[in-house]
Amino acid sequence: MNFTQEMNEQGDIIFEQYQLFGSKDSIDYDIMVFVDELGTTQENHETVAEFDRKLSLLYPDKPLNSNLAVVKYGIITEVFKGTADEVNNMLYLTYDLHEQKHKLKISRLVHRDVDLKILRTARVLLSFLSRTDHRTEVKKALKSDLHEKLKVLADINLEKITHLGSRNVEWKDYLKIMSFQLGQTIALMDGEELYSKTEIYQTFPKLKTMLLREGENLFYLEELKNSFLTKVLEHLPQMIKINE
Repeated sequence: MNFTQEMNEQGDIIFEQYQLFGSKDSIDYDIMVFVDELGTTQENHETVAEFDRKLSLLYPDKPLNSNLAVVKYGIITEVFKGTADEVNNMLYLTYDLHEQKHKLKISRLVHRDVDLKILRTARVLLSFLSRTDHRTEVKKALKSDLHEKLKVLADINLEKITHLGSRNVEWKDYLKIMSFQLGQTIALMDGEELYSKTEIYQTFPKLKTMLLREGENLFYLEELKNSFLTKVLEHLPQMIKINE
């Protein structure tokens, strides 16, 4: 991997060309580091850990969540974590929400792959339930196609999920991620791209407390899950691929 490097006053390399992105009021800094090419999964994890260490010198007040992406002809062509189309548009649309040290590298928005977003969201929702009392059917669904994932999600009442088993995830983080994914994906199926917590709770006001990790509304979370399932079932006949 080759990087554009910068140095501090002591001459130590401390960061490369990167961009802050996502919600302005996030509890951490989401940082995309631009590289010439991605490595193996293990190499990418090691590179991300190294950037988190280096960039923490510049951003010591919050935890860091770094990622890696390749840009060609002004758009994201590869990304370590996430999908290229979503990351591309998120970087483009949230650039001005943060104080940046580099110019925007993304030159335009790209067409969103709605089918892929649906598949990814179904997986994310189920993954958080993989160590609950529904672990057996959830783990089976995670290895199956979208039909099975939707069936299992329909059978699980999120109002009755009060703990995540042995999964090492804070309850408030679970609520935030579930809310974010459901709100973002439902909006995308309606033709609207939302990339910050503020945008999502302005569209879905009842999600605000969960997005801000300030409370819970399990009834609404279940209601939104059912709305997601309804929209996906309507969209399903158009889908060419039902496996990731």
